[in-house]
Amino acid sequence: MDNQDYIVVVKDMIKSFYDLPSKESRKNVVLSDLSMSIRRGEFCTIFGPNACGKTTLLRLLAGVIQPDKGEILIGGQIPSKAKIGFVFQSYAVSLFPWRNVLENIEFPLELMHQDEPTRRKLIHEFLEMFRIRLPLKSRVYELSAGQQQMICIIRAFITKPQLLLLDEPFSSLDYETRAHMQEKLLEIWKSFNTTVLFVSHDIDESIYLGQRIFLFSRRPGRILKEIKNPLEYPRSKEILKSKSFLETRNLILGIFEGEIYDH
Repeated sequence: MDNQDYIVVVKDMIKSFYDLPSKESRKNVVLSDLSMSIRRGEFCTIFGPNACGKTTLLRLLAGVIQPDKGEILIGGQIPSKAKIGFVFQSYAVSLFPWRNVLENIEFPLELMHQDEPTRRKLIHEFLEMFRIRLPLKSRVYELSAGQQQMICIIRAFITKPQLLLLDEPFSSLDYETRAHMQEKLLEIWKSFNTTVLFVSHDIDESIYLGQRIFLFSRRPGRILKEIKNPLEYPRSKEILKSKSFLETRNLILGIFEGEIYDH
């Protein structure tokens, strides 16, 4: 496969942090010799132990922090030059309470210097296309957790980023809302053909959403295995009972449990 087919290329990356900003502080290696590639338009998920560096990887890909060693390219550019969307686990802190729903969604379009009529047209077309109903004039703190997270997802997609990073975005939602959000996310992704990297601590969610699943080791994080998901799209919750799903789940659990209990 030619490198031009990959939008995300990470080579031999190392990232560490220090306990304290002094010469006596201890160096903690979070990610070690990590390499990965993601194809344009691919939906990949990451599953691994707590504190294995999953969120650190997303921050590196977003250009928020820099690696100690190695190379990261997004569409052939360093992350700070790429167009990246980020949906956080703590989604509420990324919303502006003084703005209503519509104004929150259009904020990144403002940063792109799009005029108000263009912004409003894009938003209404998006909501209509995906049959999303939101009280656009309401303040975001008046909405449910699922509605608030939907705002974050719309805001991330509407700029058409090269890469969309999601850090356990549904972890605080109830089962019904979470299932709805998963299905809506897949629907939007298929329509926009955006490259997605989704971190999850839920094995079923990782399999249900992703085309490929990256299994992470304990800290320092590295990729234990890449698993190509045999499940076809479109996917429904009935697929959770299928033989292919259960075989993939058992494969991941075997690798994951070996990593946990062998230490």
